[in-house]
Amino acid sequence: GFDAGSGKEYVIEKFEERDPAVEEPDHELNHHSDGILEGKTNRTIENDNTSETKDKEEVVEDVDFYGHHGEDDEAASSFDAEKVLAKYKDSYWRWNHPFRHQAEVKDLFGPVDTPVFWRVPLSAATTVEQIMTHCYKMVVAGTTGSSDDGKVVLSKNVSDHLTIYTLENGAHYLNVDITTPEKIERAKDLGLASSGVADVILTRYLYHAADLFENTARTGRCFTVLRHPVERAVAMFHTLRTKGKLGNMTLEEYADSEAEDNWMTRMITNQMEGALTHKHFDVAREVFGRKCLVGLTSKMDESIHRFARFFKWDIDESIRSDGGGRPKATQKPEEKHSCSKKLAEDGVNVHNYPQKALSKDSTVWKKLARRNKYDIELYEYAEAMYYQQHVVYEQAGR
Repeated sequence: GFDAGSGKEYVIEKFEERDPAVEEPDHELNHHSDGILEGKTNRTIENDNTSETKDKEEVVEDVDFYGHHGEDDEAASSFDAEKVLAKYKDSYWRWNHPFRHQAEVKDLFGPVDTPVFWRVPLSAATTVEQIMTHCYKMVVAGTTGSSDDGKVVLSKNVSDHLTIYTLENGAHYLNVDITTPEKIERAKDLGLASSGVADVILTRYLYHAADLFENTARTGRCFTVLRHPVERAVAMFHTLRTKGKLGNMTLEEYADSEAEDNWMTRMITNQMEGALTHKHFDVAREVFGRKCLVGLTSKMDESIHRFARFFKWDIDESIRSDGGGRPKATQKPEEKHSCSKKLAEDGVNVHNYPQKALSKDSTVWKKLARRNKYDIELYEYAEAMYYQQHVVYEQAGR
């Protein structure tokens, strides 16, 4: 179960490979995402583009859609599950424990939590970033680089010590670039986590970001916003084609060749190349299920409101400042929520594309679903978590 505040940290156990002779059911072919199948003209999220139609029906052969060498690939067979679990064990605190806010920790050297937003591409990450910087006035380490603020931050020179950039619009960022594992290592050397300067860390690399908390009195608290993997794959296709990277390639051709596979599972397990097996999924689900608070793009306002309540963003008044860091006015919690609600509803970096509905029975849908079978299982698991995690938000408001 998901009893808040109960139980000890999980014990690392050996994971055994499943019998390859046992057929895994194709559950992912029987599920769909909201909106995209209903013939609506969906608004896209952060370049999150919608779909094309393939009216013809074809039989999708049961072939290896991962573009690798099958589950006997050396990279998959040598996967070290215990190592991955150990990476997360002490670096990220479990979601069903109360948030340990710096202002509330009585012991000077007691453990303190730092929120870590796991940004999944084309899943409203830029919107969340803007909400954190503009509505809740947090000091953010990391950026998607997609907004005007993000582009300015990435253009800044990174120095040899931590500095807070205050942009002309009052947004606060740390001068650290954590867009690659190598740059995360440099941020660790600068004391990103141990300094406590960042109110939130924003990164794609959840696995590598665990190193930031090594040998510190701080632990990360993972939270994220997710989108259905097939929807996200279609959005990626439109984004890449708009940027001229796919030429005249059709969505079906993209599904057959260029589409990424199981990005979330790969990122959590740090298996970016080679084949995946259900062993990788088991570990990804174990980590995600214990460590991350879930938000959904289909419930953006509610998700942000949940995060604000859990991390206590709504409780305290904060000081708004101009580009010079000079105080302007006190911002009350109700003002923060009003700002957050508007951004959550309107979105940031939104692009619209002509579309027709993509049926879950279409060839393209099935191909993308097969290619992302583990991410779809992980997404469906996350959806169930979303509805069960209400208990921690209720307790956070007491």
